[in-house]
Amino acid sequence: MTRRPPLHELVLYVAAFGVVGLAAGLSYLAPALSSASPYTLFLLAAIIAARWCGLGPGLAAIIIGGVLAEALFVAPRPSLLQPHTAEVLDLVSYLVVGFVACWATSSLRSARERILRILDSISEGFTVVDRSWRVLYLNRAAADMARTPPTDLLGRNVLETLPGGAAMPFKNELRRAMTERRPTRIEVRVPGTGVWLETRIVPTEEGLSAFTRDVTDRKVTHHQLGITLSALARSNQELEKFARTMSHDLVQPLASITSFAELLKDSNPAEVERCANRIIEIGLRMAATLRQNLDAARTLGDPGAHEAVALDALVAEVAQELSGVLAGSGSSVTNDELPVVEADPVLMRQLLYSLILGAVGDGEPRRLKFSSGRDDEQWTLTLSLVPLTAPAAEAIPLRVEDHDEIMIARRIVELQGGRMEAEAAPDGTAHWIRMRLPAAMLKVRESRSAAGTAGK
Repeated sequence: MTRRPPLHELVLYVAAFGVVGLAAGLSYLAPALSSASPYTLFLLAAIIAARWCGLGPGLAAIIIGGVLAEALFVAPRPSLLQPHTAEVLDLVSYLVVGFVACWATSSLRSARERILRILDSISEGFTVVDRSWRVLYLNRAAADMARTPPTDLLGRNVLETLPGGAAMPFKNELRRAMTERRPTRIEVRVPGTGVWLETRIVPTEEGLSAFTRDVTDRKVTHHQLGITLSALARSNQELEKFARTMSHDLVQPLASITSFAELLKDSNPAEVERCANRIIEIGLRMAATLRQNLDAARTLGDPGAHEAVALDALVAEVAQELSGVLAGSGSSVTNDELPVVEADPVLMRQLLYSLILGAVGDGEPRRLKFSSGRDDEQWTLTLSLVPLTAPAAEAIPLRVEDHDEIMIARRIVELQGGRMEAEAAPDGTAHWIRMRLPAAMLKVRESRSAAGTAGK
């Protein structure tokens, strides 16, 4: 425990004596109270001194108060050496009760200070609000995240102190947590910055407790991972094309070499026959190796090597993963019945993740809905974005190039052999992102289902 400077200790003792002096003055002004119970006000003064100044000043206040009460307010006695038994019991009771009360009050004060020091030392922001949304406490980290001194936030309405004020999109989520007494999680990007904050809300008897931490690094890492993943998939696709081209270019000459060696074998003496056999053996070995490498490269883009991905379940999983971001923007995600496709599950998860995060990353509340359709040559996955606030007077077209996450989604769609389109309603009431993908992603699944049914 940090020891206080001597001057600070002296100030605390002077303050304690001042409280005792105030009790003496009140006792003098209210003689009826002092004559009935001369120690009452001095006991209260000692407890106050122990609460605000510490155990030492509180005990000193008990002793000084007892002396003043005996000297000024206890009825005079014929002899100080022969006090009445009742008076002795009153004094002893005052001292015992005073010592115990000062010790208990000081212990509570020390425990409170220790808890506050622990809360101030943690890196997460911690805030407590009552049921009227007034800030009861916040630690140093929370004040730093709010960029406001703690004294300017205590007692104020939290809906007014947070960025965006009472109009912030996630106010309904906070109110549900307060009224329904259920925990929740919110992720929001601070307006005007690239900082992402994650807040976990926990109901308490007083109101709500909030634990806030900076998750910007995690968001940046996930974004970079999406870029790397799409780049890796594109590299694999290009590698497959290269291997296919090289194999075709090399297998064709080898076939010619083998054919000419067969002709040479049939028209020359024994020594030439031996050399021709060797040429044929090497040519066949090289052709087999190239075909093997080609088959391995083709598995990178072969739907038969992919997994069956149920888009209904995957949308629900990704929406749950981004529940904090959705709550922070006041948005929601729903879907119509979606198909089961043959695709790389990692790429499909990243596709949905980037679409949802790109759609709500600006913090505007929207209702997102996935739907699908198909024709003979392609199937379409559509994401509709309906704003929950009043649309602008003039609709602004959604530009895919302006959203990094949606750009990642477009690369993934292109890797699947599809294309992405974006459009807006003339009145600005909705936007659509349409992904047109090869129907083969569905046909493979359907053919397997048909084969399984026939086998039964």
